Amino acid sequence: MIVISTPSAYVLYHLKKCPDSVAIQLMLAHLQLPYKDEAIRKEDWPLVREEILTKRVPALRIERPNGELTWINESKGIVRCIGAAYDLLGKDEMEKYYVDRMIGKIMETVKPLGLFYLRKRTTTDLEEAKKKLFEDLTPLLKMIDKMLEEVPGACAASTNITIADFYLLPFVDFLLANKPDCLQPYPEMMAWRKHLLEVDQGVAKFVAGQTLTIV
Repeated sequence: MIVISTPSAYVLYHLKKCPDSVAIQLMLAHLQLPYKDEAIRKEDWPLVREEILTKRVPALRIERPNGELTWINESKGIVRCIGAAYDLLGKDEMEKYYVDRMIGKIMETVKPLGLFYLRKRTTTDLEEAKKKLFEDLTPLLKMIDKMLEEVPGACAASTNITIADFYLLPFVDFLLANKPDCLQPYPEMMAWRKHLLEVDQGVAKFVAGQTLTIV
């Protein structure tokens, strides 16, 4: 297991506006671990790539006080590595089940989002494409809201904050940025987001400083 310790220096490399990095950033904000954020423009990637040992991003560079370097990459791998070090994967088997169930459902949103971006390239009616996106997402939103209702706690997978919260928040905020009233039919999601931003000042501060994606 990779040891993540506070005295270490962290550098997070990721492509600018890449959604895969947001869960990592939220986790670091939650843990209040200082780090250097290296957002890379696509046109700069061929040059910057030579500086990154993993040759892939997102990548986290960890430098310990003795000069020892560790590189980890792939967004899910980074989140699980740090999550394991700080007990954010779920405290027992049931919590881990709720965590994996929530993340799995969020991953299912990739298909309708992908179809939307394909339509966006060719459509002359963007509003109609956005309407279709939210129609396609409705069954998943209903299931996520039901999952939150079933969880024994106010967070995404338990009474405690877990990595599930860091995956759910960027998705919910993307929805709100593009349709501010979209959560009205989903009271559990509205209550969950309100609770998370109230109890986690690190996450709330990070969210306040973000520019959300408008499609």
